[in-house]
Amino acid sequence: MKNKNQYLIFFFWVALLADCYLIYTQQESNRIFTKGALMPLLLAYFLTNASTRHHVPSKLLVVAALLLAWAGDLFLLLSGRGGFITGLLLFLVMHLFYIIYFWRIQKLFPQKNPGNLVIPLAAVAIFDVLIMRTVLPLAGNLGTPLMAYMAVISLMFLMACNVLGSKKARSLAPQFFIPGAALFLLSDSILGLNMFLWEDFLIGIAVMLTYGYAQHLMVHGFIRHVKGRT
Repeated sequence: MKNKNQYLIFFFWVALLADCYLIYTQQESNRIFTKGALMPLLLAYFLTNASTRHHVPSKLLVVAALLLAWAGDLFLLLSGRGGFITGLLLFLVMHLFYIIYFWRIQKLFPQKNPGNLVIPLAAVAIFDVLIMRTVLPLAGNLGTPLMAYMAVISLMFLMACNVLGSKKARSLAPQFFIPGAALFLLSDSILGLNMFLWEDFLIGIAVMLTYGYAQHLMVHGFIRHVKGRT
């Protein structure tokens, strides 16, 4: 059975590409309409397709996470560090909700196959060190919040990999959760590097495309999980 209201996903991608166009043409003031439409469209798509009575706590986690992402998107449109820090905090809590969701699917311990975590842990540790060595010397008093954020999003990636240990939801990890979490890491790393190192507005297009696709994958994975289509 196919998901309902596929047109919502069509409009999501239209809004995302339109937002990228506004970045390219430097029409930042109009992005409140394009960027601001992304999470409501995904939320409507999720609610439409996750309307069963099962997994109610998990569904509430997704709804809360997407609302936080929507608020974070809007705050990141504001100029100045205040908007950036508030947006960062909102996305940090969003990732915590995703972590809890993955924990509900598969607890972190005990591990029947340690490779599900050891290899991703090594990979994300190397990635984090490379990013932090580049960004931290330039971040000033934002260094500590950025380190905390990277730690949380890295844990989210590890918990997505940990879903491989679930008998029922194992297939969702490589299809949706792991690539989605990896794209979040990439998107936020590009955002940090652009803010403190490159400072090229066009890089915002790469940030939005990776972020948008990450959320797209996550929502599709959550829908398949709550509907039992693993």
